[in-house]
Amino acid sequence: MVSMTQVKIKLDGGAVYKRVGRLRGCLVIKANNGIFMPLQSLTSRPSASRSFQQSRVMPGLDKDDNYWMRRALTLAERAASQDEVPVGAVVVRDGKEIGTGFNSPISGCDPTAHAEICALRDAAARVGNYRLTGATLYVTLEPCTMCVGAIVHSRISRVVYGACEPKSGAVESTRRTLDEPHLNWQVEAVGGILQEDCGRVLSEFFSRRRAEIRQRRQQGSGKE
Repeated sequence: MVSMTQVKIKLDGGAVYKRVGRLRGCLVIKANNGIFMPLQSLTSRPSASRSFQQSRVMPGLDKDDNYWMRRALTLAERAASQDEVPVGAVVVRDGKEIGTGFNSPISGCDPTAHAEICALRDAAARVGNYRLTGATLYVTLEPCTMCVGAIVHSRISRVVYGACEPKSGAVESTRRTLDEPHLNWQVEAVGGILQEDCGRVLSEFFSRRRAEIRQRRQQGSGKE
């Protein structure tokens, strides 16, 4: 469980965050390209409206996060039913679902068919625009480098994920790709939403797969 509290400052060009204490719950990561600035320096930054809002980022602040993550979990179950790693994703804008996807690289013979990519493709096709500004992507597992790149290119405004991916997660686990200074688009990232449920789905899938492999090996060796 990650424990953290941050203050979010919204400006016309995006959002920046400053660490202010500890709070049990989800992790809010996105900064202004990785730079945490003192609050007083923000007031002097130029903006069209010359104003900003300060709000505390707390677990459950967006009452829809759990709902949409559960929706993503149902998509992860569809992946598992096809013997794919159970990861599901959904794209939401203005409170409405505009795209869905789940892992399908094996069944689709497509190495890029991660849940996030499939959901982004579906959303872009539905709205008729490859730019998805103002949308939130919910995914049950921390995105990899490829998917983070697609998230930036699609102009997703917010990404919310459940379980961390210690081997290839590119938001916080192995690298902070969204904080790289050369990126021309800022994405707010929130991790840890229903992380236990998301992690359990993956653990049960791999446990079942290992058991099946052992059983096949035993059958192949003639052992009961």
